[in-house]
Amino acid sequence: MIKAFKVSGYCPMKLKKALIDKTHPLPSTPTMDKGVFFETMCLGSGVHGKKLTTLPLLKSGKKSVSQLRIEDQIAKFPLILKSHRMEIDEKDVFLEYQLPSGIWLNGTLDFTSSIWDDKEGPIPKALIDLKLTGNINSTFGDFCWGTPFKMDHTQAAMYSVLYKLIYGVDIPFYYLVFDYKPIPEYKIIKKVVGLMEREALKNSITATVEKINFHNDRGWFTNPSSDNCKDCPLAAQCSDFSQGAKIQVV
Repeated sequence: MIKAFKVSGYCPMKLKKALIDKTHPLPSTPTMDKGVFFETMCLGSGVHGKKLTTLPLLKSGKKSVSQLRIEDQIAKFPLILKSHRMEIDEKDVFLEYQLPSGIWLNGTLDFTSSIWDDKEGPIPKALIDLKLTGNINSTFGDFCWGTPFKMDHTQAAMYSVLYKLIYGVDIPFYYLVFDYKPIPEYKIIKKVVGLMEREALKNSITATVEKINFHNDRGWFTNPSSDNCKDCPLAAQCSDFSQGAKIQVV
């Protein structure tokens, strides 16, 4: 929700129905389905408990090249855990906490596990977020795992802060990222959540609450655009639905 309200030019009505009321869930994409399939086969389920045990077959009835590569990574998953001395403790860890202001924060972490850190040695317990991407060396887009310092790490900060609020201890956060390019690879990225990241999260939460309060007062109006209306779950009933592209000024 925080990330959605950060996007410039978002559609308030779309976010309200999809993320607040949750009456019109956003449709999944082929990329999202690949991620759910990967997490299901590795951990037993994907985001929000969704499960996928297969992906659409080609017209020939065969599996796609992408699925075969993902399945190759799934087969390697237990071996990679073992090589980093990772033993899964809990899966689908639901974290929820109410702030003194009355605001509820929540999220579901993929799993907690021990891990051998190259620099710090044995870590008895860590927060682990399992990811699947097309290419872990990519340096473009929102998921540029080749340059992770450019990415939005709100998720990592939220999980870390929630765990500290609930259990009173700081434990490190790691991304375990796999890809399915022609020669599949994986990498582990530790995201340090320090004072700067915690303050940024606090500011993001405040900004999100302010926007929600603004729309509660002024209305959850629509903001039609090609980006907002694309795959919108309200398309069939929204009188402002539009597929027109924005006019660019140069």
